[in-house]
Order: sequence, then structure tokens, then C-alpha cells
Amino acid sequence: MASGTSDLIVRLSLYTTQFEGSLSKFEGQTTKLQASCTNATTGITNFKQVTAQLQTSAQTLTDKLAAQKQKVACFIHCGGKGAFSSGFPGFPRFLETHSFRPRR
Repeated sequence: MASGTSDLIVRLSLYTTQFEGSLSKFEGQTTKLQASCTNATTGITNFKQVTAQLQTSAQTLTDKLAAQKQKVACFIHCGGKGAFSSGFPGFPRFLETHSFRPRR
């Protein structure tokens, strides 16, 4: 009986050590998972901000492009005379040598 009791104590001791080691690993993995979730949440928040900034930038560029198209159309309509001809001396010649077709 004494031998069986000592074997039982040794086994329980080994099981306890393994259990504590496994529990420690589990706690470490849980901590890593929580950190990953926190990082993912932060990434989503930043994604929203970056998306809003990109939308604003895209709208600004679209507005600038429309203004440039309007200036070019005005320049072409005026026959290359006016503010553009004095500001960009080679521009009328450039327009004569290049054909512009609207993209669809």
C-alpha cells in the first residue's frame, strides 16, 4: 500500500506540473490573442480615418482635374489666345502638334 501511495503521489505531482505548464502556456496564448484583437481594432479605426482622408483627397483631385479641363477647353475655344498664350509660350504649338480626344 505504501508503494502504491508513493506512486500515486509521484503521478499526481507530475500531472500537476504538466497541468501548471499547460495552464501557463494557455495564459500566454490568451494574452497574445488579446493583443492581436487590440491591434486589429486599432487597425480598423485607422482604416476608417485613412479612408476618409483618401476620399477627401480624391474629391480635391477630381475638382482640380475638372478645373484644368475647363481651362484647356476655354483655351482651345479661344484659339490659343489669352492668359494661356502669354503664360505658356510653347503651349499653342503643343496643341497644334498633338490631337486630343476625350476619353470615354
